[in-house]
Amino acid sequence: SSSFVYNPDLEVVDIGGQLWSTKNLNVEVKGSMCYNDSAKYCEKYGRMYTWAMAMGLDTAYDRKHYGSIKLPYRGICPEGWYLPSDEEWNYLKNYLREHSEYKAYFTNQIGGGYDYQGFYRSEDEETLFWSSSEYLSYDAFAWVWAFRKNLTIVNDNAHKITGAYVRCIKNTVQE
Repeated sequence: SSSFVYNPDLEVVDIGGQLWSTKNLNVEVKGSMCYNDSAKYCEKYGRMYTWAMAMGLDTAYDRKHYGSIKLPYRGICPEGWYLPSDEEWNYLKNYLREHSEYKAYFTNQIGGGYDYQGFYRSEDEETLFWSSSEYLSYDAFAWVWAFRKNLTIVNDNAHKITGAYVRCIKNTVQE
């Protein structure tokens, strides 16, 4: 809508009926990473996590299949929030086709990722985000979403040991 104004100070934004956090999670989890191993980048971009860390699971699950995940799945998101599934990211991507102004909430911290081969990459090019969804064809893979500075959005199956950021959705379903 023409009344849209990007507000960088918002903590939550309604995008197509989903309530998204507007900042990358910066919760210290054992083994989580700051870009270039520098604390200043955790301030700027939030923290990167492996899939198992993002899910709040034993990191053994970065290398094996976890199995049936009851949605919504909280993972390391704060109470009242949860880690988006691949389907929810897909819904967001489709919504953003018609409402691209909301992409600003996902390109506001372009912190790259941590490559599964052991190096930081893509700062100021893209941000990798975890979904709660495993990639079922390979045990050690899960779905990751990349929001790029050029405003393209792609999903891919990534090694679970990849370092990616976490965005959370506010749980609007009453328990």
